[in-house]
Amino acid sequence: MGLSILIFEKYLKRICFLSLVSFVLLIFNVNFAFGQNTSMPDKITQIEVALYGSIASGSLTDRVSNLEYTIWGQRDYSDSLDDRVNRIYDAVFESTDKRAGIALDMNALEYSYSNEVSSGPILDRISKLEKKVYGTSYDSYSLTDRLDRLNKTLLSGNVKQVNVSVDAGKLIRFRILKTISSKDSVAGDIIPLAVDETVTEKGAIIIPKGSYGELRVVEAERAKHYLGGDGKLQVEFRFVTCADGINRPLVISKEAIEKNKSLPLTVGVSAAGLVILGPVGLITGFFVPGRDVEIPKNTLFYASLKDDSHIWGFLPNNGNNVNANQ
Repeated sequence: MGLSILIFEKYLKRICFLSLVSFVLLIFNVNFAFGQNTSMPDKITQIEVALYGSIASGSLTDRVSNLEYTIWGQRDYSDSLDDRVNRIYDAVFESTDKRAGIALDMNALEYSYSNEVSSGPILDRISKLEKKVYGTSYDSYSLTDRLDRLNKTLLSGNVKQVNVSVDAGKLIRFRILKTISSKDSVAGDIIPLAVDETVTEKGAIIIPKGSYGELRVVEAERAKHYLGGDGKLQVEFRFVTCADGINRPLVISKEAIEKNKSLPLTVGVSAAGLVILGPVGLITGFFVPGRDVEIPKNTLFYASLKDDSHIWGFLPNNGNNVNANQ
């Protein structure tokens, strides 16, 4: 009998160890995959979602041709498909000292008009901005022509872009756009976030107010009132879309925890109910004894950039030059 108990204890410890290892590897793999954008189909998908809001159908060749026509008003068959995809990707997401990428350009233009940006496909956003500025949209023109026109009207020519170094832990205040509840939410639910105040670095706007972010529900468990069981809700802060259009991962840092202590998260959930789980602090748990947990829509919450980054931002109207090496 004693020997059987010892064998069972060894077996149980082995299972717990393997489970922990699996969990750590899962977190690592998720984060590793998050940063990958090297394959041609992945790049095309990212571009289509940024411009159209959805993934187009058809062959890769047709999809690339359609993207070229959307951006420049013409197709270029002289280069390899890989070179064409890289050229499109760079035009949308990569900025240089001489030009702003399309995503950055769109954000700077929208921000110059309303001091915040909207989420959604770039083509929808530029049409709405054109209607506000001109009273009509120029949907038949190439995207670059439309951006040039708006730049001349709103920014006297061009976006003043700058690349800045941003340390991990940069605080961001979010507004939750959908109620989360241990009673109604299920694991896998995606919860949209909006940046609630503009984030700057060395004078450059790197995450404008209104920028998109995401939470994912990891676990939701209803309270067992008759047994006094806790309501449980665990959410993962996934990413925020920065001014350059790049999604960067989030984390709950110590500074974010301190900031969150001053915010009324929801009835019944205080700072004491905030628990950080996981080796990298990605998952936040809320536990309320005997009650269901609810985080209402428009709740404010702080999170931080997970990694050191170089981010292309833009200067506010009439902004001074920024030293990116500061």
